[in-house]
Amino acid sequence: MFFLFSKAKLKAKSYFMELTCVKIISIVLVNCFLLSYVYGQAVAQVLEQTRLDAQYKQIFDDFTLPYSYGKITNVNYTGSDIVVINIQDLHLHPDVQKNISNIISSFDKSYGVKSVYLEGAYGQLDNSWLTKIKNSGEKIIDSIFATGMLTGVEYYSAISNRTDLVKGLENKEPYLENLKRFGDILNYQSEILNIITRMYDDIKYLKSLYYNSKQKKVEEIYSESEFWTMSSEKYFHLMDKYANSFGIDIDKYENIKTYIMLLKLGREINYDKTTSELKEFILKLRGLMPYGVYKMLLDATASFNETDKLYTYLVKLARENNLDLSKDFPNLNKFLNYIELSQKINSLEMVKEEENLKGEISIALGSDDGQKDIAFLATFERYLKDYLTSKITSDDYKYYKNNIKKYKRLWVKYVDNKKIDMLELYEKIANQFYEVNLSRNNYFINNIYGLNEEISQIENVSFAFC
Repeated sequence: MFFLFSKAKLKAKSYFMELTCVKIISIVLVNCFLLSYVYGQAVAQVLEQTRLDAQYKQIFDDFTLPYSYGKITNVNYTGSDIVVINIQDLHLHPDVQKNISNIISSFDKSYGVKSVYLEGAYGQLDNSWLTKIKNSGEKIIDSIFATGMLTGVEYYSAISNRTDLVKGLENKEPYLENLKRFGDILNYQSEILNIITRMYDDIKYLKSLYYNSKQKKVEEIYSESEFWTMSSEKYFHLMDKYANSFGIDIDKYENIKTYIMLLKLGREINYDKTTSELKEFILKLRGLMPYGVYKMLLDATASFNETDKLYTYLVKLARENNLDLSKDFPNLNKFLNYIELSQKINSLEMVKEEENLKGEISIALGSDDGQKDIAFLATFERYLKDYLTSKITSDDYKYYKNNIKKYKRLWVKYVDNKKIDMLELYEKIANQFYEVNLSRNNYFINNIYGLNEEISQIENVSFAFC
């Protein structure tokens, strides 16, 4: 080894001694040429490829919530480093709770969830008993979960072996006192519903006396929609038509407006052609993207099996490559727009919007005070029922409080005060129940931000109502 090195060294020395000025200039010129036109291009290609890989990688690194898990309905950025995620859910529904578990899992894998705060619980929750059940056999805990007895939060805590993940949002004493009131409301449920049903009968009779032909026609439309004898498309077309006729601003019913657009777009899609165009588009993307990026797409979508993620990434990749899908892939473009548009609809809010729009149309159709009053009474019945059975939302609660006096005054005017008096006891319990609920909203926040020892460490907090 030493010998070979010495020989090479002597040869190099001899070569440099033989260099002339012309040779040196020639070598410099050749290397300048190579650097500019050969080496430079290679270096530029490597740098460009690195930039592209990083650019594409950002698409897959950015958090994507699969639309099969849920929808992001509202975002508010306050400049804080703390991220609070408020999950709205349907209680005692295994599929919904499974989606909550999946949402927490997605955030946990991407960012690391520090804590999940749970309504209806107080203090630190110890879920080690669930972990023990899970360790005895996952089928056991899955069967318990399928009954609706476990929340998605508890389920994720068990399957991830995070026994200290869940913390309660409640203050113990006021929560337990209000839990008793909730129990009273449940105990009185049959009596409340009995009175409400009789009030519905009164409203039905008042409609037959006071409603004009147009109001009665709209009632028939509502009934057909409720019993699925009319298509959603026709129903919302008529609702939109009536709203426009009476100058009702459909724009304030954001979800209904979006849903009408969605129905229209859905009619325009040829799904057979969409499938064919999807295959063509993926082949085109494969030709445009570096293999490393195509591999990222395969990995991120489990080889295209996770279609909810695939559609989201396809939209992003099309934009990244400045591809005009409407030109070469018109049906696929409409389908992807359909998927995007559907994510903007909040189903829970849409149900409320529909009820409010129905009431506004019925009142607008009234040609005298009597017809308008009865339409108001009919519309308010839902708020009264939800209030007395502890199912009212915060927005509806505000409407109830602002209009309950008007409702009682008109009820006594057109019916009598007997049923209003019969509801007085239940109304008193409900009033106390909701007053405590309003104060709970304040201490929920305090119970998150009051964790001084943890607050500097928390980067992501899931705020779940379960």
